Amino acid sequence: MEALRLYPPGWLFTRVTMRDTVLGPYPLPRGTGIAYSPYLLHRSPRSFKQPDRFEPDRWLPERANRLSMNSFVPFGGGVRRCIGEMLGVTEVMLTLATIASRWEARCVREGPIEPAPAHVSLIPKQLRMRVTRRKK
Repeated sequence: MEALRLYPPGWLFTRVTMRDTVLGPYPLPRGTGIAYSPYLLHRSPRSFKQPDRFEPDRWLPERANRLSMNSFVPFGGGVRRCIGEMLGVTEVMLTLATIASRWEARCVREGPIEPAPAHVSLIPKQLRMRVTRRKK
């Protein structure tokens, strides 16, 4: 969940208002196009303490329950939420568990890994790894 918070699969989503509404101080008439970024939303200090820090423990049940409903939207939200969310999360967990049980991967270079927008999703600009087979 923490990796999805920092590096959501989609970095920009769009919506269209279905009725006249107000977003913050802005009145939006029906039919207004809106773009929002889960990448930026997930890094808001209003929603997450130390938002740029990788902290998997923030998803422990007693802490995750305190998050506001729409502060975490890596797959969108509401009726427009990605239908493949459960499949994607399950697939990633199984893939990582399989790889980690057989291989050890170490980052070759120091420093942060910077994401780069690639079409709709984010990918690392560079992710150089040294992979070795785990001993049985």
